[in-house]
Amino acid sequence: RQSPGLTRLVLTRAEEEFYGWVSVQKHLDEGYSEILKNLPFQSELYGGERSSRTIQQNLEGKMKPFPKHGIHFIEMDHIVRFTDPLYLPNDPTAMIVYPSERKSLGLAHGIHSLSRSNILRALTRLLFRGYSTQKNFMEGISEEELQDFYFDNRELGTDLEVFDPRNSNVGERAFMEGNLFTGHSDGMNNTVREVLEMPSHFVALPEPNEKPAKVRRRVSAIQRRKMRAEKERQERKLDSMDRSYGKANKKGPLESIADIYERPNRRLLSFKETLDLIAYMYSGGILRDRMYKFFVGKCGVAISREGTVVVDYSKIPKIERSCVERYFIEGTDLFFIGMPNMIKYLKKRTGPAQNEIVNVFIETSKRFDEPNEYIEQSELAFLAMIAQYSEALMVRFDTNENQIISNEEIWTYVYPVFRGFIHKMALEKYSRNLTDEGDVRSTFAFIVDHGKLPEGNFDLIKIWLNSLFHFDDSMNWDLSMDRGDIIKVFSAVVRASRDTDPKESSKEHLNAKTYEPDEVIYGP
Repeated sequence: RQSPGLTRLVLTRAEEEFYGWVSVQKHLDEGYSEILKNLPFQSELYGGERSSRTIQQNLEGKMKPFPKHGIHFIEMDHIVRFTDPLYLPNDPTAMIVYPSERKSLGLAHGIHSLSRSNILRALTRLLFRGYSTQKNFMEGISEEELQDFYFDNRELGTDLEVFDPRNSNVGERAFMEGNLFTGHSDGMNNTVREVLEMPSHFVALPEPNEKPAKVRRRVSAIQRRKMRAEKERQERKLDSMDRSYGKANKKGPLESIADIYERPNRRLLSFKETLDLIAYMYSGGILRDRMYKFFVGKCGVAISREGTVVVDYSKIPKIERSCVERYFIEGTDLFFIGMPNMIKYLKKRTGPAQNEIVNVFIETSKRFDEPNEYIEQSELAFLAMIAQYSEALMVRFDTNENQIISNEEIWTYVYPVFRGFIHKMALEKYSRNLTDEGDVRSTFAFIVDHGKLPEGNFDLIKIWLNSLFHFDDSMNWDLSMDRGDIIKVFSAVVRASRDTDPKESSKEHLNAKTYEPDEVIYGP
């Protein structure tokens, strides 16, 4: 498939985003350079890990304030005030730790962390601007639009070894993971009742006795592209951005921008969720390379019975699964460096308990259509994502930092995030519309307690009986989760959403986009 070329509007938007990123980075560089000149330890800036952490801590809260005008500066100010720092000066992988541990580790919104966050912000804006059909494109992106992005860029992503061409539901899965497992996830809508907004991340959804909204008609990819084309034609008439710093004019006031970014919206993948998702994906790629290098050093490459090297779809050698299992714990200090509490948890477990968790990690990351005795590089990337998602949930919902998510924390914080997924899963997997709140709670409790989705009539009967005994009082349950339990729940969710066939999605995604003939200035 060939693209008909780039339009003037697209090039203008790309230029705006580039200059927006540059203006923010220039502000960061100028602000911190002035501060560094007055610090007594400025000569130690490149003097090692300890001095870098010291500088990072001393710069926290002392940076030059962002201007009050300009959408790009407003977004960075929002990142500083409402998101957690993810990066240390000496490591590009995400650090996922408890809030009380950040200061001792030197984890703060300093020049290094904010520079990386500025790149993530620019990538998020490009994604939203290109595919979101919302009235304000920064409000978020839908599942269908994220899937469109994957299909439009699959060939390029495959050439760059970013996408696996064997997967057909990458966009759908990324949407689910971003809404459930990131550090700022606010949950998913169920497919029956649309809940567009909540006043808080942890406020329960409307009770099911309310009149349900009509089911939205699924919009095809072609129709969405037509909607985007129409939106572009309308936007061409507006001068909403000042080219210098993205400053809005009177036609587009910025007073509500921060509210849009902070407002939970379960219908879309939001700004903060996408920031986390891209950060974890980038970090997962780095951890994948570290794991692959470590295991190849320990195990070598897999050799078939015929004496040939076993390779994956891109001709990268595979590794023996048994050897990966044997050296997995030993390598965690290297490839889980951004999750120190996960390392402690895995090493504290011994014998069968430890082997069980390692096996869940590997089984969840395995492709259904690949031989079970080998591990390929792409599976190591997903294994890294599993670890990051699990740790993000633990440090977010374990509010007293005792390494356990208690029954109260589960029902107060975790359940509101996963409630919409329970509805969606029941409807799609079992063709059941859970109209009773007790059924929803009981199904959620079953997944947490057993680490799996309901299978067969026996499990469904058990859920029904539990809903009768426990009613709507969630505190009557006795649930808890450690890191191993979270990994099992994640495994169950992934298995419910992963591809069951090496199939292509509907052909509508493969239709070429429609452009106005007079807009094309580059391309065939």
